[in-house]
Amino acid sequence: MKIQRRCGNPNCRCAKEGPKHPAHLLTTKVKGKTQAIYVPVDMVEEVRQWCQQYSDVKAVIKEVSDCCEQLIRVHTKEKRIKSKS
Repeated sequence: MKIQRRCGNPNCRCAKEGPKHPAHLLTTKVKGKTQAIYVPVDMVEEVRQWCQQYSDVKAVIKEVSDCCEQLIRVHTKEKRIKSKS
């Protein structure tokens, strides 16, 4: 997530009224609360790639879970059909 914030330097233009500096944060949920972690400028692209990989893995896990759920439903349906015969 990209935000605008003051840098903390009292001599900087952002200290009084000038435009703020861009900053990047990585947010996660811990026990239902959002935690934000500052991402250094030199790591922004690397962290962005990690987030994309996380999303990809999460999608694959959902796909596997959906397949497993379908297998259970098919098995249950077949078992009912066999028990009725």
